[in-house]
Amino acid sequence: MFRKIQSSIFSYFFTIVVLALFVLVVVVNSILTRFENKAVEERLEDVTLAIADYLDKTVSSEVKTAYLLSETLSADHIDEIEQRFSSYTDKKRSKKEWEKIKSSSFYQQSNNDSLQSIIQYELNKTSDHKKKDVNELVIQLHHFQKIAAVEEVILLNKERIIASSNRKELIGKPTNGEGLEALNLKRNIKLLDQQNYQWIDLVNYLNIGKRIFLLSKIPNTTSESYYLLYVYDANQWNLNAQLSNVEASETVDIYLIGKDGKLRTSIRSFNQNPSEVLLRLSQQGVAESELGKAKKNNSIIGLLQVPEEITAASNNNIISLSEGVSVNGMNAIFMTHWLKSEGIDWRVVVEWGKDEAFAQWYKVRFYINALLFVIGIFFLLGVIYGGRRLAKPIYALKNALDELADQPLTFNYMNFSEKGISNDMLQKMDVVGSEVKRLHELQREMEKKLSESSNIVTQQHKKNESLSSKEQSLIADNQKLSLQIKDLEQEIDAHYKAVKKILKLGMYDSSLYHLSLENHFHIHKAKEEISGDFICTYERDSRVFFFLGDTGKDSIKAALSRMVITSIINEVVNVKRLASASRILETINKNVFELTKSEDLIFNDGLKLSVCVWDRQKQMVEFSGLNQSVFVIRDENFEELIGDELTTNASNSESQFIANTHYIPLNRVKNVELYLFSDGVIYQNNSEQAPFTQKRLKELLIDVHSEELNVQKEYIEKTFIEWKGDHPQNDDASILGIKLI
Repeated sequence: MFRKIQSSIFSYFFTIVVLALFVLVVVVNSILTRFENKAVEERLEDVTLAIADYLDKTVSSEVKTAYLLSETLSADHIDEIEQRFSSYTDKKRSKKEWEKIKSSSFYQQSNNDSLQSIIQYELNKTSDHKKKDVNELVIQLHHFQKIAAVEEVILLNKERIIASSNRKELIGKPTNGEGLEALNLKRNIKLLDQQNYQWIDLVNYLNIGKRIFLLSKIPNTTSESYYLLYVYDANQWNLNAQLSNVEASETVDIYLIGKDGKLRTSIRSFNQNPSEVLLRLSQQGVAESELGKAKKNNSIIGLLQVPEEITAASNNNIISLSEGVSVNGMNAIFMTHWLKSEGIDWRVVVEWGKDEAFAQWYKVRFYINALLFVIGIFFLLGVIYGGRRLAKPIYALKNALDELADQPLTFNYMNFSEKGISNDMLQKMDVVGSEVKRLHELQREMEKKLSESSNIVTQQHKKNESLSSKEQSLIADNQKLSLQIKDLEQEIDAHYKAVKKILKLGMYDSSLYHLSLENHFHIHKAKEEISGDFICTYERDSRVFFFLGDTGKDSIKAALSRMVITSIINEVVNVKRLASASRILETINKNVFELTKSEDLIFNDGLKLSVCVWDRQKQMVEFSGLNQSVFVIRDENFEELIGDELTTNASNSESQFIANTHYIPLNRVKNVELYLFSDGVIYQNNSEQAPFTQKRLKELLIDVHSEELNVQKEYIEKTFIEWKGDHPQNDDASILGIKLI
């Protein structure tokens, strides 16, 4: 039945109905999720706000109670007791009396604190009648303890404890004494200059564990200020007692945490089963010493940390909602609210087990989904039933059309008159059948004509085949020639790249870095891929030879020129071993002239070359130049040494070229710097077609010569690039800077 429905047009309607029901279920469940989340959040928020309001009022009430109790104390009475204690400590004592005090139990109990032990010793000697005022003060503090519902009440001044409701051994103890360091009483007392109270949040107290404290100032004091310290044991705080019967359950818990995320009150699971919580802390890697203290004090306050997501949410918002694994070891929802006062920054946390929070909504969701399922089943049954009734005439029509398609010449529409098809549809089928018969006859005629045409096309195709075979042969020959041409082009390109790679030489000899020369720099900006500038350096005995030249060529000619000239220079320096700068320049020029005579057109433009010879033993530098000059800075004196000018015609003449020698003595100076450069630097144009000029280079070197060489290089290079801008480079530009002394 279902297969028949799928094969009919009603299958589309069936699919749409199923999809609509599915979308309805998804939408209803999404709405339920939003409602249940909102309901749970509002319920948690109501409880959290109520608890936060209660705690805020409780904190304010504690402060007010502390202030009212402090007003009942007599400042004069306290002054008398303090003066007596001062007289005890100020009294001069004999050596024998000191021995008695040190051997007493008071000295050991006070951890060898002499002032406290003196007060304890004197009080012990004093009769009950004389220390009646101290006893009365202790009784009064004990009443304060009961009224405020605290663990202990302590009276103190800035220096020491005057009385305690529970511990007589604290009398006379310094405010920074052992066991009280964490309270930082002196700092907190100083805060009371501007306010009447100060909370001290969860610190170690004596040897009894962590406590919370309220420090209150006693009003109406004259000579000296006094304070009351209320000690709270947070383990005794039961916030769950504030829950009504509606909210109270096994998964609801209320507790306080600090800004650091650690507990300030106990939790439900620890109160019910401490061993389970301590075991969980042990598995989380808490130190054994901390677990021992927690077990001894029966408290995990200040030890157990709430999940990080609760801390992050509570620190960013006054009231926040989050969920995760709670400190009670279950999946829960958390609502936090700030609780702040002077000295405390706490968060009220109300947690509710997730399963219990949504339990009643799970039932609602189940019933609604069950109702939707039943409605969907009935709706689908109705669709199937209606589809079956509507499908009968459609299937009869489909069978009639199938018969018309298979047997068009023998088709009779009356065979389907009693199968649910209407008379109107039968009449139209008769018209369609007649038209199909006519088309069938027409098809037979067309097939006959098509057969005749096919024979003609076959004959023509045979003629074309003979022509296409010749054409294919020509195409194959053409492709073969194209491949051969492509192979030749690739071979030529490979040879060209190999030659170019060989000729693409560096602009300077790497021997520059192998010299025993500490400070130097070079700058080179090539116009094209292969540069016409070159630098050569050699070191022989006590002499160092520097060459900076410009072949005046570019591309492959530049590379060939550099190869020839550097070969000539190497022969002159290392084979002929010439030492004079002028002799070296003359010999190089002569060799180049010989090459020119042999009709080698490589050197038809003349040579530009600077030759410097530094004799470190004689402390002398020689310079000879051909169409180039150098700059020398000796201390603060700037010199320009100009080389000989030799035109192309003069260099190609038979006359003997005699080079001039410039001498640069290095003795009696502290700093000497030598700068060799090619004319590509000074002739470089900017965007306004103005050249850089030799004068501008000179001024630039004067400005930067006092800097380190690396700074000089960076500044000169930057200046050259900025000057050039977007203008194309005229020629290869090179600078060699050397710090001789």
